[in-house]
Amino acid sequence: KAVGGLVNATYKSINWSPCAAHCLNLILSEISKMNHVHELAIKASTVARYIYNHSWLLARLRKKKNWTEIVRPGATRFATTFIALHSIHEHMHDLQALVTRKEFASSRFAKEKKGKDAIDIILDKLFWKDCFITVKIVEPLMRLLRIVDGDEKPSMGYVYEGMYRAIKGIKDIFKRNKRLYRPYTTIIKTRWDNQ
Repeated sequence: KAVGGLVNATYKSINWSPCAAHCLNLILSEISKMNHVHELAIKASTVARYIYNHSWLLARLRKKKNWTEIVRPGATRFATTFIALHSIHEHMHDLQALVTRKEFASSRFAKEKKGKDAIDIILDKLFWKDCFITVKIVEPLMRLLRIVDGDEKPSMGYVYEGMYRAIKGIKDIFKRNKRLYRPYTTIIKTRWDNQ
């Protein structure tokens, strides 16, 4: 970044711009560190771990038509937190149907501590609502990250429009309530301006 600034200062005809993919990853990283998003990721991970640690439950879910595996949050890339939240939200109905079945409710799985914790999360309407809102907030950023991280075509033309749409979309989700959207838009604007 420093060298790019020096070259740009010396040679006015050469423009330097930051790596858009890196900038978007930093934005997603900061959003994932927000307390409520971090707590959502922990809850989603708790549910996914519980399901994948009990082969009987996983076998039941895998019998569902058009079943896809639940993506679990990973520590390597910041986007995986949001991909995992999206994935778990897509499985909401299957998970709720599973834990409300008589067969499950009378099983030993429903009576153990980890089972009760997972059931509480799965049946928590606020958890699912927060997952949905969080996924909607980062959706334009994730779409833009896929565009700029690809090598198929030049993507610089999409970046500024994409950032504008992401900010506008976040404001629309919160119905232009500045108190609600400002934490997200501040992260985006701060990261984008500092790159």
